[in-house]
Amino acid sequence: MNPYLAVLLLLGLMAVGWRFAKRKPRAETPERPRRAGRRVEGFQIWSPLHVRMGRGCIADHGMQYGAGFRRKEGPLLPHDPNCRCETIPFTFTGSEVFGGALRRLGEPKTLQPGFPLSAVAPALAALKRVNAEPLPADVEAYLAVAGADSFEETARGAFTAFLRERFAFLTSQERAAREREPSPGETAGTELDPAAGKTS
Repeated sequence: MNPYLAVLLLLGLMAVGWRFAKRKPRAETPERPRRAGRRVEGFQIWSPLHVRMGRGCIADHGMQYGAGFRRKEGPLLPHDPNCRCETIPFTFTGSEVFGGALRRLGEPKTLQPGFPLSAVAPALAALKRVNAEPLPADVEAYLAVAGADSFEETARGAFTAFLRERFAFLTSQERAAREREPSPGETAGTELDPAAGKTS
């Protein structure tokens, strides 16, 4: 057989086979299973609004902590004898966090009779501002620092009454703390006198 003819025949068979393989549908590649979104788990400190809230309760209200947060551990509770803080556990998917779930966590609570729930969140935000400043000398200055005049009109009266009651509580606490402090004479009397042990 002519070798050239054999080569041509082989090339023809290869071309037919390539065309057949090209027309044959390929098996579909199975989709990889989708991973579930990473969950965000942690805890949040939540405090109800009340007149006797301590500075620690106000400062830590709304704090979120856990393995996936910058703060890994929360504060020791209770902050003080008047502390009503709660620790709320939560878990969300990444998409829920992206949608604002962490900002909407926690229902407003108050122990103040007649205080509107819609005003609890702005009232706590105002207390955080006041908490960062020294206690003013009079109640009117305290109301100004808290921004009572800029509060929504429907809740301004309740908020102003709350602030007046809280100012009275804070000033009574400061007065009691001053009364517990020893006077300069009492402090001097406790010091040892080097000459006390000498006899004439």
